[in-house]
Amino acid sequence: MITLFLILIGVVILLCIWLNNISSRIGIPTLLAFIMLGMVFGNNGLVPLQFEDHAFAKEICTVALIFIMFYGGF
Repeated sequence: MITLFLILIGVVILLCIWLNNISSRIGIPTLLAFIMLGMVFGNNGLVPLQFEDHAFAKEICTVALIFIMFYGGF
């Protein structure tokens, strides 16, 4: 189970890098590309991920928000 989770994380990271390159070429905002990626991997998306540990999801979102705010500061 942990191996599948690590593979999924690797796929999402590679998709983020790929979407960043594609979005800069075709002129759409990167944030829009990441929102679409989130919709694909959401609860009702093509690859449904169930978030049952709400505390863990909150911690992940907090860390992501720190990175977003840090990047936005520049």
